[in-house]
Amino acid sequence: MRKVAVMNERLAKLRQQQEQLLNRIKQEEAKERTRVRKLETREKVLLGAFLKGWMESSAEMREEVKRRLPEFLKYKRDFEACGLPVPADIEERERAAVAAVGA
Repeated sequence: MRKVAVMNERLAKLRQQQEQLLNRIKQEEAKERTRVRKLETREKVLLGAFLKGWMESSAEMREEVKRRLPEFLKYKRDFEACGLPVPADIEERERAAVAAVGA
């Protein structure tokens, strides 16, 4: 009978250790996702600053960006933030963008 009790204690301890390890794994995965997201955000900020500087120094680049940027934008607030005219089909673009995120 004593052997069964010892075995149950060992199993309980191992299960507890397993749960602790799974929690540590989840924490490390979350840290890695946060680290990657921060790096991606930093890259976007730097690229945006680079592009903005280039646009300020080159009329040709400024016109090229103004011509091509509307293809990239999906939301009314983004057109407004960039000082671009809001297209007539903006509601359709926004619905498509929301649907793509949900897919």
